[in-house]
Amino acid sequence: MKNTKVIDIDNLKVEISKWANHSMSIRGRDTLVASDKFWDKTFIDLQNNKEALKIQSLIVKPNTLLYRVHIGGNNKPDYDDYDDRGEDQNKVYEYKYKEWLDENNVDAIRFDNHWVSFTKDVDVIGSDYFGEKKRRGFVTVIASSKAIDISSFRTKGFDEKEVVAPMDKETEIETLSFHDFIKKYGTGNSDYEKREKAKQS
Repeated sequence: MKNTKVIDIDNLKVEISKWANHSMSIRGRDTLVASDKFWDKTFIDLQNNKEALKIQSLIVKPNTLLYRVHIGGNNKPDYDDYDDRGEDQNKVYEYKYKEWLDENNVDAIRFDNHWVSFTKDVDVIGSDYFGEKKRRGFVTVIASSKAIDISSFRTKGFDEKEVVAPMDKETEIETLSFHDFIKKYGTGNSDYEKREKAKQS
């Protein structure tokens, strides 16, 4: 008889809350070792309890397309914008310039197998919410057989339709610029697409 363990939903809610408050960088979440262990264990528990009704919303069908948009789409930093930094002007500008270069370098995206956030909804990528967070850079599309849908636990704020999965190069379908992604995958219903359509009318 298979040894199964019922998922602790209350504990999962606590961990998801912690996850939502992690700091972010252009290459992913800054601290991942502890969360990797948690998500690995949760995924195994889910596989061992597939028939439990209360965890059905967490299950992601194998090879479901998932999308992750990176920070980008920003203008090249202007040196004069930092003239109020005094002696630190050069240092601050160099940091911002390097950051901008990384945002525009697809090779800076790390496929390091850490569990990170994706969305299952194309329209989320073109949302004003992501636009305000300056997420108009590259978009990575994956088809993973190892993912957990945590969107049902988001009861406040913008619904990112969030799914967590490892950033695994072998699951990558393609990585496109934001505009190329919208052109290929867009439904016409995202905030960005509606605004662009309105400009043309």
